[in-house]
Amino acid sequence: MAEGRETLGDNVVPSNYSITIEPDMRRFEYSGSEEILVEIKSATDMIMLNSKELEITDATVAAADGSESRARISLLGDMEQVGLKLDRPVRGSATIKLKFSGKNNDGMYGFYRSAYVNGSKKEYMLTTQFEPVDARAAFPCFDEPAFKATFNLKLVIDRDLDAISNTEIAGQSIVGGKKVVTFQTTPRMSCYLLYIGVGRFEYTTGRLRSLKIRVVTTPGKRSMARLPLEYARHFVAFYERYFGVRYPLGKLDLIAVPDFAVGAMENWGAITFREVTLLADENTPTATKQHVAEVVAHELAHQWFGDLVTMGWWDDLWLNESFATFMSYKAMSAVFPQWRMDSQFFVNVVSKAMGADALRATHPISAEIRSTHDIDSIFDEISYEKGCSVLRMLEDYAGKEAFRKGLGRYLKAHAYANATKEDLWGAIDAAAGSSGKRVRVQEVARRWIETEGYPLIRYDAGARRAKLSQERFTYLGGGSGLWPIPLHAKLGGGREISTLVDTRTGSMPASGAGWTKLNAGQAGFYRVAYDADTLDSLGDAIKSGGISGADAWGIEDDLFARARGGEVKADAYLGFIEDFCMDTTGDYPVNASISGHLGRLRLALYGTRLQGAVDAVALRYNGAMLKELGWRTNPKETNTTTLLRTSAVIGLGLSGDKATIARAMELFESSVRSGKAIEPNMRGAVYAIAAWNGGAGAYGALARIYAGENRPDWRRKLLESMGMAGSAKVLDRALSFSLSGGVKLQDAFVIPNAASFNPVGKNIVWGWTRANWGRLRSTFGAGTHMLGRFVENIGNADSAATLADFERFFAIKRNARGDITRSIRKTAERMRVNIRFLQTNRVSSAH
Repeated sequence: MAEGRETLGDNVVPSNYSITIEPDMRRFEYSGSEEILVEIKSATDMIMLNSKELEITDATVAAADGSESRARISLLGDMEQVGLKLDRPVRGSATIKLKFSGKNNDGMYGFYRSAYVNGSKKEYMLTTQFEPVDARAAFPCFDEPAFKATFNLKLVIDRDLDAISNTEIAGQSIVGGKKVVTFQTTPRMSCYLLYIGVGRFEYTTGRLRSLKIRVVTTPGKRSMARLPLEYARHFVAFYERYFGVRYPLGKLDLIAVPDFAVGAMENWGAITFREVTLLADENTPTATKQHVAEVVAHELAHQWFGDLVTMGWWDDLWLNESFATFMSYKAMSAVFPQWRMDSQFFVNVVSKAMGADALRATHPISAEIRSTHDIDSIFDEISYEKGCSVLRMLEDYAGKEAFRKGLGRYLKAHAYANATKEDLWGAIDAAAGSSGKRVRVQEVARRWIETEGYPLIRYDAGARRAKLSQERFTYLGGGSGLWPIPLHAKLGGGREISTLVDTRTGSMPASGAGWTKLNAGQAGFYRVAYDADTLDSLGDAIKSGGISGADAWGIEDDLFARARGGEVKADAYLGFIEDFCMDTTGDYPVNASISGHLGRLRLALYGTRLQGAVDAVALRYNGAMLKELGWRTNPKETNTTTLLRTSAVIGLGLSGDKATIARAMELFESSVRSGKAIEPNMRGAVYAIAAWNGGAGAYGALARIYAGENRPDWRRKLLESMGMAGSAKVLDRALSFSLSGGVKLQDAFVIPNAASFNPVGKNIVWGWTRANWGRLRSTFGAGTHMLGRFVENIGNADSAATLADFERFFAIKRNARGDITRSIRKTAERMRVNIRFLQTNRVSSAH
C-alpha cells in the first residue's frame, strides 16, 4: 500500500465472503450475516474493515485452530472504518463472522430502493451501486480494489419477487414463506463489482453460443429491450475476437434501473444502466440509439478491463475508463461501420478531452488519490476521453496489431488479479518490440499518462526549413511541460514525415509552395498554431476538398480553441469559416464542429455587438447544410447525415431563421393539438425551438407532454427542452420544476444543465443553485457523482459578479465537500476564461 493513502493496510487479506441478506420491502430495511475468510500476515488483535451507515450487532473471529474470539466493535465514522478489537492476537487463516443491519436508502448508493410506476401503482425494486466505495454501505467489507475475493451470496426475499446477482442461481427454495435464493460462487473480484437486485422483473433473452444474455426491465418496458440485446451479442463477440479472451462468466445481464445516479455500472455479469442509456427501439432517435450502443459497448469492455483485470488503486482508474471508452468506439466501428464512429470520434471524444485538459485545474490521466473523498473528482473527461485519445495515439505509434497483441498479453497475465499502468505499457512495448518496430512505448506512455495538460506546436514556415516549438496549451496561458510527440506531417506535394519530437524547439523540411499539415490524420493529442500564410494555404486546401475531413476538423478545432483562449479574435475565426469552410458537402467532423462552435460563440456573445456577426455566419452555414440535407430523414442515409440535419435545424431555429422557426412551431403545435407524431430524429430540435420561441405557452405544453410521457428517452428530451426557455421568467419556472416531485432525483440536473447552455440562462443558474444548495448537498452524496454536475453547470457564466459570489460561497467550509473540490476549481476557471474572452473581444457580459 502506498504511503499516505487512507487504506486498511495489507496485513489482513480476504479471500471469500459468504453473505446472507434478508430485505424487508415494506420498511426498506434489511438484516444480514456474513463470514469472511481472511489471511492474517502478522499477528494482530485489531482488524479493520470498511462500514458505512450499518449497524454491526455481533462480531467474532475464528482462528484456524477452531478457537473463537468475540470482538469489541469501534467505529471510525469519518474514515468509514470499523475496528474489531480481539481478546488475543490472531495470525494465519481466520474467519470473521458478523451480523449487521442496514436501510435501503433512496439516495442511489449502496443497497438502495428505486421506484417506478406499474400501471397506476407505485412499486419498488432494490438494487446496488457500489463504485467507487459504497459496497461498505451494504455490508462490512474490505472495500478497496486490490482486495479481490470470491463471493457466495444468499438472498431471503418475498416469494413473489425475483433476485439477480453476478452469477447464475445455484439453488432456490421456499422456507418459512420466504424464497431463499443461492447464487453460484463468483470469480475473484473487487467488492465494488458485486451486484444485488430484488424485485419484479421482465426478461428478454438471447444467446451467444452457450452464453445466456438477458436485458432485464421493470414491468412494461420489454418492448425496448430487443435492440440493446442485439447490441450486446455483437459487442461480446467482437471483444472475444479482439482480445483473444472469452467472456469469463456463464451469463450476462443488462439491467435497466429506474433511479440511477450514474450512466451505467459494470458489475461483473450484472451490468446496471439508467433506463435512458439502455432501452431503445425503432422510435428512438438515431443519436440516442448510438448513445445506447456506446454505453453498452463501454460497460461490456469493462468485463475485461476493470472486472477481469482491475487497477490496484484508484490512481489508475484510467485503466478501466480510458480503455472502456477506447474500446467502445472500436467495437461500434467494427460492428456498425455505416455509423461512421471513426469520424464522430473527433467531435465526441478528442474535442471534449482537449477542452477539459486546457484548464490549469486539470489533472494527469493517472492521478494521485490519497483519500476516498478524492475519487469522485476523477470520474471526468480526463480519465475517460483524454485517456481514450492518448490510447489512440499510442496505438498509432506502436502499430495497431502490436497494440492489440499487447492488450491480449496484459489481460492474460493479470486475469482475476490487479495491475498497474507499468504492467500495461510494458506489455504493449514488448509486443511492439516483437513486431520489429523501433518505438519508445514505455517512455512515451509514461510521459503522457503522468503529465497533466498537452502541447501546442507552433509552426513557422521558412524557405527550406520550418521552425517548430512546443509549449503547454491552456486557455488562460501559463503552465509548463515537455512531451514526446509522435509527429506525423503531410506536405501538399504528397510527402509525409513521421518522427518523435521530444525537444522544445526543432525544425522540419518546408513544403515549398504547397501546404503543410501537422498531426495528419489527427491521431496525436496536441494542437497546432500555424503562421498566417500556412493557415491560409490550409484553408484553400479545405475549400478545394484537397484535405481529409479529419484534417479539416483539426485545423478548425485548433483555431477555435485559440479563439476561446483569446489568442485569436472571434472575428478572425468567423472570417476563416466564411473564407474557406462554407462548402457544407465536406466530411462529418468539420461540419458538426463548425455548427457546434457557432452555437458556442452565440452563447458567449449573445446580447453583445458581435452577436449579429455570429448569427449571420450561423444562418448562412446551417442554412446551406439544411438546404443540402432537407428536413426529412431518408431510411438509407448515414447516421452522420441524420445528426448534421438536427444540428442545422437547431442552429437555425435558435439564431432566428424565420422559416425554420415557423416550420418547427407548426410541427409542435400540430403535435400538441392533434397528437400528430413528430419524426423521432426531429422531435428534440422541434421541442428546443418551441421552448426558445414559444414563451409560457410552449413551456406549459412541454410540461403537460412530460407528465403523460412514459418513455425514458422522450422524458429526457422534454426536460432538456424546458431548460431552453427563451425568457428568464419561464426559465425560473423550469428550474423550480427540476426539484419538484414531478422529476426524478436522477434527472434533477437535466434542466439546470440545459439552462447553462441557454444564453438567457447561463448567468441565472447560479442563483438557483445557490438558493437550493443545502438541499442539493444533502440529497446527492459522495459516490453518486451528481453534486459536482450542479457545480459545473455554472461554468458557462460570464459575469464577474457571478464569479466573485461563487468563490465567496465555496470559500465557506460547510458549502464545499471533498468530492467536489476539483469541480469548484474547474468551474471558477471556466468563468475566468469566459470573462477574458469577452475582454479580448472588447465586449462585456450582457447580463
